[in-house]
This record gives sequence, structure tokens and C-alpha cells, in this order.
Amino acid sequence: MSRMSKRMLAIILCFLMLPAYIALFSASANAASNDVCGINSGTTYYIKNVYNGKYIDVYDGADANGTNVWTYTFNASNAQKWRVVRNSDGTYTFYAVVSSNNRVLDVTGTNVDIWSYSNSLGCQKFSLQRNTSMAYGGTYQIKYGSKYVIANASSSTVEVSSTGSGLNALWSFEPVVKGEADIYTFYYKKGSTLGIIPDYFDTRGAASTFVEKCGNMGYSPYHLTNKSASSAYTCMKVDAIWVFRGHGTSSSGTPIATISFKNENGESNGYITANVAASNDTKDLAIDSLAANALAKAQCVLYIGCSTGVSYSGFNLVSSTFNKGAHFVLGTTETTYTDETDKWTKKFFEKANTGATIRQCIDYANYYQDIGLLYYEGDVYTKLK
Repeated sequence: MSRMSKRMLAIILCFLMLPAYIALFSASANAASNDVCGINSGTTYYIKNVYNGKYIDVYDGADANGTNVWTYTFNASNAQKWRVVRNSDGTYTFYAVVSSNNRVLDVTGTNVDIWSYSNSLGCQKFSLQRNTSMAYGGTYQIKYGSKYVIANASSSTVEVSSTGSGLNALWSFEPVVKGEADIYTFYYKKGSTLGIIPDYFDTRGAASTFVEKCGNMGYSPYHLTNKSASSAYTCMKVDAIWVFRGHGTSSSGTPIATISFKNENGESNGYITANVAASNDTKDLAIDSLAANALAKAQCVLYIGCSTGVSYSGFNLVSSTFNKGAHFVLGTTETTYTDETDKWTKKFFEKANTGATIRQCIDYANYYQDIGLLYYEGDVYTKLK
């Protein structure tokens, strides 16, 4: 079934089931637009501590009031899955998927455990703060009142502390359901050598690796060639991984802080720009024009083309995308070349498929292929697998 057919079928089914959905999800849907940047209320996450690389876990997977919560090596069990729901006051409640009795993350004294949910209990409500620093951007602090939820550095237990300055107070949110992954590439004749040998612009070299590795990691991957900026812009809002392999543009007379889309004849098919002020055509679409938190589903966005991470006139494509909720965004700062960027992209996803962090994926890709200085923002401690 094609991508469009799948999405149309999903829309039709949602429409037919709308009355039931309205009753069940109206509260969380209304709150979703007010979510903390990068968080989708109602989504189930694995929550990883930056300091020790371990995940919030219900001890022994027990479903009983007072069961201790600690950090444990990733195992994808229900004990490590948490459905995060925004409350009307802006706090969040963390529902333990392992519990069939509606138990949630709970604070007893300074210890964190699980307990039967009660809307009246403040000890089950937490606030989230997104870290926007360059060093640890895209990670989160989980707060209980004025205190911070931390992983104890020596015992791996989870507790609350008045001090939240350490890495053990930073957390990565990794969705349990992977979602869709897209790579946008281009193929068209751009001229000829000696007037005889056809010369093609072809960025499809990394596509098969992308589809294979993302499929292995549990995503629904798609390779899309010579698509319009409009279609890519629309899909960006629902994709978990979104990769562009084409032209970045910074020259005079064309949009700045942007990526360029071409049709099969090499003609413009629109631009995606950082800001509406950088657009100069009706086909152009600006990241800054998206609604707040519109890209919260995006775990990884890669803009692989010339100068896609460079700021122009105060606009930056990477920063704009991160500020709309994407968890990690990367662009280049120099002129790039097709063969090199294809190899870099392949190596990035080969490493991601091993369960590596995004930081490790970047280092691995850089080791095998230099594509110049990179500019990125967001959570490099998260894993895509």
C-alpha cells in the first residue's frame, strides 16, 4: 500500500471512529497544544538518564503500591514504559505501562515509587523543563515541586533532590512506538560533459541503507525522490526521522537558511526556509510558520546539503526546527559533495541500527567521512533504536 493510501485510510478510519475518540481523548487533545516543547501528551516513552545511560524502571516489574523505581539497563520491557499525560494545571502524570491497576510514578518522602493514581495527590504530578543549552539541549529536567527527579549516582535508585545541576537530573524521552521515517532525495540531469556525456545530480546513494536500517529499528521507512517542498513540509509534522539529501541555498537572489526542492527536470519545486522573512516565492514554506510544538514527534532531523546549518540574517534552519519541538536537528556549515554526504548518511544510520546514541552516530559517520563542520541542536544522548 502506498504512503498516501495508508494515510488516507488512517484519516477515514479516524473519521468513522471520531465520536468514540472525542469522549476518550478530549481532555488530552485540548492540552496537547500547551505541551512542553518536544513532548506529546498521551505518548508512551522510555525515559533515559543522561548520567548513567539507564532507564526509569519499575523494580522487578511488580504491580503493587510502593514498588520502588530505579534506573536499569535498557530491555524494552513494560517496566520501562511510561505513558506521559499532561494535566489541566500543566503538570504531567507518568502512567506505568507495567501496571494493570492504573499505577503511576509517585513520590514518598524523597523516594520515587509507583502508587494507585489519584487526581488529588500532588505527589503524582511532575513538571517538565526542556534544556535548551548547547551542551545538553533537548534533554529534560523532571521536577516535583521545587525539587528534581534524579538517578542516585551510587545506587541507581530514582529519588528527588533539591539539587538539579548534575547530569543525573537530565533525562531523554524516547518514544516506544517508532513511527515513520522519510528520506528525500533528488535525481535529474543538470547538464553534460563535453556536450556528450550526461551529467546527473543524484543524491539517492544513501536511500537503500536508510530504508534498511530504519526498518530494522522498527520505523516505517520511505524513500521519496523529487518531491515538492509542500509534501515534505507536511510529512515533517508526523515523521519520527526526517532526512533531506539535496541542495542547501545561500546565494544572492534565492531564499536563505533554506533547503531547495527540485522536480525531475531540475526545476524548482519549492523551498523550506527557516523563517517566512527568508521566503521569496509562493512555493516556499517556513519552519517558523508552524504551530508551537508542531515537530514534537521528530526524534531526528538531518539537513544534509550545502550550508544547511549556517545562519543568514539571523535565521537558522536548525534552530528553527529545534524550537518547534524536534528532539535533534543537524545541518552542515560548508559546501558538501554528493558522494561524501551519501557515505556520511549511510554510516550515521548503520551506527544508529546498533543502538548507539546520536552522539556516537555522528562520531562514527565523521570518522569514516569528513563533510566539514556540522551545526546541531538537541538531544545527542537519545537513541533512535
